[in-house]
Formats: sequence, structure tokens, C-alpha cells
Amino acid sequence: MQKRILILPIILASTQVLADGPTYPDHYYGLYMRSDLEMNNSDGDVNNEGDSTRIKSKYLRVNFRGSLSEDTTYRVRFRLDKTLDSSSQIDGTGVGVNYAYIDHKLTPTMKIRFGKQYFAGVCGREGDYSGADVYKYSLTCDNNPFYREGIALKPKFGDQNFVFSLVNSGTEKNQKSLGMGATWYGNLMGGQLKPIVSYVSMPSEDQASGLQGATNTFMAAGARYTEKGSYYVELTAMSANKESRTGGADTDLNSTVIDFRMYADGGKIQPIAKYEMSTEKDVKDRTALTLGVEYYPNHGKKGVDWRAHAVYVTSTDSFDAAGVDDITSSSILLGYSLAFTGS
Repeated sequence: MQKRILILPIILASTQVLADGPTYPDHYYGLYMRSDLEMNNSDGDVNNEGDSTRIKSKYLRVNFRGSLSEDTTYRVRFRLDKTLDSSSQIDGTGVGVNYAYIDHKLTPTMKIRFGKQYFAGVCGREGDYSGADVYKYSLTCDNNPFYREGIALKPKFGDQNFVFSLVNSGTEKNQKSLGMGATWYGNLMGGQLKPIVSYVSMPSEDQASGLQGATNTFMAAGARYTEKGSYYVELTAMSANKESRTGGADTDLNSTVIDFRMYADGGKIQPIAKYEMSTEKDVKDRTALTLGVEYYPNHGKKGVDWRAHAVYVTSTDSFDAAGVDDITSSSILLGYSLAFTGS
């Protein structure tokens, strides 16, 4: 997954580099955080309940990773802003664990990953960002779990990478079958054009009622075009179909997202823009706009990697039902994001 906030590894265990290569195991860690001053306004609540001002930690992660051998690596990442209670989770980890996996290289062009991992495919390019770099997710992508326990084969053919996954389909402890996904991470035009295309099929079952047989499917296709040192622009189309387990109406979601980022002052100043058009069939349409600027004072330098940001987000939900007013919400976010390491 794309990580714009860098992890600068620090060796925790003594590692001696010999003439014939490194010794194993070696271990590294990193800490990432983002905090915002949020000023929110929404006309969808009475008595101004949608208005709020607060300072909030939006992103707080501790990451451990390392190499057990030349062909085997591991990664464990904790979300300190989420619970580690695993009583309701099928995988036994709790939502406070993002990663808990081992990678093993089967051949020079094939890896296998086992454990809790990022499940590629649900959100295409939008899901490929670090959560610290997303100020608002689209309607289709929002509230879809990115991290699931599973097994993934990761073949590589030249510059083209593929991921084929089997994962837990939900949180029900007595699930009957696994979800499946396939994703292509493309690299074209010498890296200027990078598409991501994916398909996911998830069985939907309910332990309490015993209702089964429904399937949720997700598709995403998008690409990033980069003019090196100047800007990049992305276009992503996503769809989700969630079948009803009771014979009622399915839930159909569709989103189109355009992302744009410029690089000024050698990359220290980065204006950003994001536009979303989404539909939830027979329920509502949504348009959303994100405008902002990020400042990276240490861009291109070694040391602490941090940024300051000022961002404005607005969205309007237009409902299909007669007599239901549109809801417009907006937020101003002033904050920072930080990644640092230490012994």
C-alpha cells in the first residue's frame, strides 16, 4: 500500500553486516501520528448538534517489522486509537491490530503472505493511501475494513504486480466460507502511469439469524498519471453490490473519485484537491470536495518526517425520498502528521 509518510527504520537488535551479507534476525520500528483541530458544521441536525470544534488524534500507529532470514520477513502494526478487544472478532486480534503477518519468498518472482494484512481491492487507488493522508473517504470506500486475516499469493511479472487473496469474509466466528480478491498493480510508461484494477467477492452470512447465501461484490479500476516533480492526477471508479440476506432490496454503491496533487518549492509545498461523485441506488447522491495544502519542511532530508496541513472538506447528500432535505456538511482541518523513530 502506498505510504507517503515514510518509516525510517532504526535497528533495535544488534545487526552486524559481514562481507557475505547481513545477519538475521533484524528488527525495526516506527511511530506515526496525525492530530487535527477540527471545526465541523452540518445542517442535517437540529439544535446545531452537527456543529463541533475539537482537537482529535486521527491517526496513531506503532509499527514493528524485520527480517527473519533472507527470504522471510514479518510486520506487526498496532492502532493505539482502537481497541485490542478481540471478543467480537473472528481473527482473534481486535480492530486495534492492522498488520500481523509473515512474508516468505517462494521464488524470485513469487511471495506468500500469511496473517492479518491489507486487503487490496475494495477501494482501488483511494484505498492505497495511508489513512494519515486521507481527509475524507468516498461513500463506496468508507467503512469497508481494509485489514483482514488471510493468505495472499503475490506474483510479479516484470514491473507488473498481482495479489490473489483468501480472507475472512466478516466478523462472524462460525463463518462458512472465505472471501476472495484479485488485484493488479500496474506500472506502465516507465512508471508515469500506474493503474490499480481489482475484484472482490465476499460471502455475507449472519450467525444470529442463520441467514446465508448472499454475496457482496466490489470492483474498482483507476490509475495515477505522474508528471515527475510537478504533479499527479488520479481517477478511480468503484462499485459495491451488497445482496440482501432477507430477499429485500440490494445495496448498490457507485463512486467516481478524482485526486490531484502539485509539488511546489521542491516538494515542500503540496496543494491537494479531491472531488467525489457517488450514488447509493434509490437512497441518495453525494458530491464531495476536498481542498487543502500540505507543508513538508524536511522534504528530501534525513531525520524526522513531518508535515503541517490546512484542509477544507465539504459534502452534500441529496436524498431520493420526497420531502427529505439535502444535507450539507463541512469541516476545516488544521493539523500535523509525524513519523519518527528512536531507540
